[in-house]
Amino acid sequence: MRSNILRKFISLTMATLLVCPFALSLGVKSVKAEEQVLTVFSVEDYIHEAEDDSELGVLDMFKEQTGITVDYQTFATNEDMYNELVKDPYAVDLICPSEYMIMKMMTEDLIRSFETPENFKVNGSPYIKEVFKGLEVETSNGKIPLMSSDENTCYAVGYMWGTLGLIYNTETVDAKDLTSWTDIWTKFTKKVTIKDSIRDSYFMALAYVYQDELLKAKADFEQGKLGEKEYNDKISTIFNRTDADSVYKVGEALLGLKNNLYGFEVDSGKNDILTGKIDVNVAWSGDAVYSIDEALFDENGDKKADAMYLGYAVPEEGANVWFDGYVMTKNANYDNAIKFLDFIASPEIAVLNMDYTGYTSCIGGAEVLEYVKESYHSEDGVKEYDLSYFFDPTHTGDDYKINVEEDYVLLFEAQYPTKEIITRCAVMQNFSGEDLERVNEMWKKVKLITLSKTAIITILSITAFIILCYFAYEFREPVGEFLEEKLPKRKKKKKYKIVKIERI
Repeated sequence: MRSNILRKFISLTMATLLVCPFALSLGVKSVKAEEQVLTVFSVEDYIHEAEDDSELGVLDMFKEQTGITVDYQTFATNEDMYNELVKDPYAVDLICPSEYMIMKMMTEDLIRSFETPENFKVNGSPYIKEVFKGLEVETSNGKIPLMSSDENTCYAVGYMWGTLGLIYNTETVDAKDLTSWTDIWTKFTKKVTIKDSIRDSYFMALAYVYQDELLKAKADFEQGKLGEKEYNDKISTIFNRTDADSVYKVGEALLGLKNNLYGFEVDSGKNDILTGKIDVNVAWSGDAVYSIDEALFDENGDKKADAMYLGYAVPEEGANVWFDGYVMTKNANYDNAIKFLDFIASPEIAVLNMDYTGYTSCIGGAEVLEYVKESYHSEDGVKEYDLSYFFDPTHTGDDYKINVEEDYVLLFEAQYPTKEIITRCAVMQNFSGEDLERVNEMWKKVKLITLSKTAIITILSITAFIILCYFAYEFREPVGEFLEEKLPKRKKKKKYKIVKIERI
């Protein structure tokens, strides 16, 4: 899944060359007498891969520079990676899960803290690091943040981040009809897909159930009745409710929505909207970038003659701001894991991974800023965006302001949400114990296949007919013998002899 944002992007060849000085800084030999293997769990299409033999993928670069082979195994969901870790704690060194799963793994003592890799300490986005410092997890040793206040130790190295929102076809959907999560319940018929993900769909449905509370909190914030932190804390509480009443209401809301959906999906939605199967897709921002880019530009980054315009919206009630990060297991090869974490957090490698996946890296730094400017900035831009919140919140100049051309506005807004948008977004917390059990049971009921009475009668009739035919065939001989023995025998007709009568 390679993004084609390349009209003015830095070429991959140049980005690869930038890695060379970084390789020297590692201070390791490129060839080792004995091969070492580092096992990494992640999801598909989430790291830069070589397109042909003329370049190296990120994992090959790491091996060339360190002599360490990466056994990169991919899974469909966070839960699949978690289950594999629980099944065999020695099976993996590093995992790249989402924030709620990181917190779950911390709570269950499945991962360890480690010294913050230099590249993440220096180049990690200040915004991301502040979020990590504020996410405290209840463990057997008390409440522990994802990153220490002095930034010397952490439980995760931020990889990619973004929002949950709605991709829509601008030709069939008016942006004004898609400002609220409730719109997908009321305004579309069989033209919407939502995530086949318990956490994302639950989060989205909470916005539907508690729309009034969320919008009131937003209005209070805009009127100055709530500070930014108070507002974000309030919506975070609402978006992470797991009491019995909330779970019941969410279940009813999702069951009501289910009959109006095109379907549930995890990865197909970003292509279904391109082919016109659907008009709206509940999506992660990185998939939105992919879809918008594919609809607009060809392989060379030139605008298509038959360009299709897609938009991405984060509803007014708020949404999830998510983070994926690399974590280290308790049985990891510590030294090799740290080398990989430092490597993956370098700005040069972050650029390659961003360009390949379409997602937004948690890494800042001059190289990433240059990449963003080369990709989007134009003196003829029609809209200005300030990214200082991500790169340097203390900066007051114009260094982090990007002027974006009209054709790129929708793409840029999906990749870099504004400060106003992320203020109304909440981090997904870990559910455990009875809370998790309630949510899981609700989800099972939602996903249970429901059929109309006519369909049920038809299926039962066909099934009964098939069973009847099967038994008739299997027991045809004994049944035949039984019938022949028990049924009264038919009398044979008497045959009459024909006598020829001679005429006298």
